[in-house]
Amino acid sequence: MKLYFEERLAVFVLVGLLVAAAFWRAERQCPRALLPGDDARGGGTVAVTVMGAVSRPGEYRVARGACARDAARAAGPAADAALDALDRRVPCVGGEVVYVPRAGEGIEAQERNREEALRKIRRPARLRPVDINRASAEELAELPGVGEKLAGAVILERSRAPFRSVEDLRRVPGIGPKKLEKIRDQVAVGDRENGR
Repeated sequence: MKLYFEERLAVFVLVGLLVAAAFWRAERQCPRALLPGDDARGGGTVAVTVMGAVSRPGEYRVARGACARDAARAAGPAADAALDALDRRVPCVGGEVVYVPRAGEGIEAQERNREEALRKIRRPARLRPVDINRASAEELAELPGVGEKLAGAVILERSRAPFRSVEDLRRVPGIGPKKLEKIRDQVAVGDRENGR
């Protein structure tokens, strides 16, 4: 039996539709996340950290192959969480940070907030404030909102005249009132600010 062009085309279209439907169905079925109290602690789970618009941020173990939405559901999404912004086609990887954006949060704000969440996780707890007159560029760059460029500006300004108080950081171009408030508790000026 010989098939004509139109019949072959119809068969190809039908097969294409069946394949597309199978992919769509597989995409819709994301494995369910495991809550922290579940007993599936074996090799079938991965640990991810969930941050952002969730009620219980922290580390969660989710089923291997679970997507970011599942991890967000395990952490209890906030009322304004934008779960639709999370990709459900990509499975979570162990050690990954899942940032759950808020509704109406733009791409730039999402990236900025995700980077801030990563910095908070990776930054070790600081026992003593950073002495802004003696700290290295690396120590200054670890402060929230202070990168390598601003750390260099702090060092340049203190080489002109040492800082007498934390308020003197306002002399540094790029450090305004908001940024100063962000780092105030983590910086000091010699023995004066440490209480000696």
